[in-house]
Amino acid sequence: MIERLNLRVINSSAKHVVGSETEYKIDKRVFIPFTGSTIFFGTAETGIPVAIKFSAVQGGSRKEWIGLTKAYSAGVPTPKPLCLAEDITGFQALVSERVDGVPLYLSPQEELKQQLGRIVREMHNRVLVDGREWAKSGKGDFTYYDRYILYWLKESTGGLGRGSRTLVLLQKLTDAMRNYCNTISPVFNHNDIHNGQVLVRKNRTLAIIDFENWKEESPLNEIATYLFHSTRTNASIQGFKNFIDGYSGNSPLTERDKETLMFYLLFVSARAVGYFQSTGSDYLEKARENHQMILNFLDGEHIWKLT
Repeated sequence: MIERLNLRVINSSAKHVVGSETEYKIDKRVFIPFTGSTIFFGTAETGIPVAIKFSAVQGGSRKEWIGLTKAYSAGVPTPKPLCLAEDITGFQALVSERVDGVPLYLSPQEELKQQLGRIVREMHNRVLVDGREWAKSGKGDFTYYDRYILYWLKESTGGLGRGSRTLVLLQKLTDAMRNYCNTISPVFNHNDIHNGQVLVRKNRTLAIIDFENWKEESPLNEIATYLFHSTRTNASIQGFKNFIDGYSGNSPLTERDKETLMFYLLFVSARAVGYFQSTGSDYLEKARENHQMILNFLDGEHIWKLT
């Protein structure tokens, strides 16, 4: 029996009328355990294959609608956003065209990572941000990072306290990071980019999905996020290099860039450990394992070999 889903349009592209109701035929439902979100795959009344995502985060669907619309409008290869809608209970969902493809982690061709690097660089160049979120966050003047480091120094959270290898390294890299933050302009970040967020079409072109976490952030934050996820999933070193080569083009990473990238990798990983500990999450042990993998990656000096 085919499931049917009726949604009322809140915001839309040109072919959808705000306030109207649309019925979708649903043939597949996927629950995402880590985020709690639910995605329905089906067909719109017009026959267009669609993906309908109900975010478990309050305001998450609206935020993803804004981010996906920004990226798609700037020419980033993404699913086409169709509308922001809600069900009869007022629960919001993002409706987009469905992209047929397989996750990048299932594609053995490492050169596709170079294509991804180029796409991410073009996204940073094309999608406009006004900088207000960046300024408010405290990242531009380093106060955002100072708050975390001071907390870890005092609380010894999850093995991140005073004297830990993580904090010793972060403090050594602080000058490079602070200088970077003071001089960089923010760009549009996907902010959760990894090989599961990228689909490979039959023609070997890529499409980036899942813009729920987009932010105004620095370019190196995006690169560090990709390297963090690649490290924790044991992706190949060659994949790292191809991504960086695709992103950097004729402007390879400088030694100072690499120091800053080290800071980001450590910080992103440590922040995850602290978060899962504070929330009592079942993912805490996995986060600690991931953090050790990051420390091992840095001990192998792999960042210095990227370009």
